[in-house]
Amino acid sequence: MSCWLAALFTVCLLGTAGCSNAPIVWLGADATSGGAPADAVCSGPSSPARCEALPALSKTPTIDGVLECGLALAEIDTSHWFSVGDAPRPSDVSAQMAVAWWPDGLYFFVQVSKSALYPSLDDRAFCGDAVHLFADTDGLYDAPPAYDAIGTKELVVAATPVGAPVSAESYTPSSRAPWVGEKMDVRSTDTGYTVEALVQAADLGVDAWSLAAAQRVGFDVAVSVGGANPPPTECGQRLGQFAMNVGPSADPSTFKTPSGNVNAFCNPQLEPLYP
Repeated sequence: MSCWLAALFTVCLLGTAGCSNAPIVWLGADATSGGAPADAVCSGPSSPARCEALPALSKTPTIDGVLECGLALAEIDTSHWFSVGDAPRPSDVSAQMAVAWWPDGLYFFVQVSKSALYPSLDDRAFCGDAVHLFADTDGLYDAPPAYDAIGTKELVVAATPVGAPVSAESYTPSSRAPWVGEKMDVRSTDTGYTVEALVQAADLGVDAWSLAAAQRVGFDVAVSVGGANPPPTECGQRLGQFAMNVGPSADPSTFKTPSGNVNAFCNPQLEPLYP
């Protein structure tokens, strides 16, 4: 388990002059170390999540802001950029992710590095710095690119100051609701923030969801980016979004955001459980 460290952040009231552009500057613990001894031995998978295959965890995950033992972080390609208007991607933002499976859900860990964070100023978690987790129960879709009516969700977690309520939402193209994930964590690091979650049946709106090796699931990960000078839209401080997977083509002109579009999802087969 890791310990919370203090965060220094700018707090301002909505409506205060200049408030909308005030950044949060984080100070905190390194999410991947968790204070573990340098000689700690970790058994389990080492291959990163891929669109073709998804590794299994070696044990029931502990959702504590620390990457699960044995998993490898992979870079999320920031060139997969979807801008609001013509807003450029900030040069100081990067993100890494790990995704794995366990019999009762999909495990996500996302680590975002950014010098100053601009979380949403209202109840829409994606209108600022935030992480998007996409999941589907079986990687099969009734009418792509549409989400399945049951079993496909976009779960958004806003960067959240220490001590502040977590802002998280669950989306389908036709619905929006607060997401109160039973196994979800967001916290600061000394370089940004992390989001960790085990997405389970209730999070996807199904009664039961049991995973086993050789099954398929759908998933993707995206990062919304906030900034001091967003385009003049109705969505707060959001500059744009970049995603892990953007569809089958390498041509940027055909990139597709996974928001509302399952054609951008990965649909991997689940690798065997670690012996």
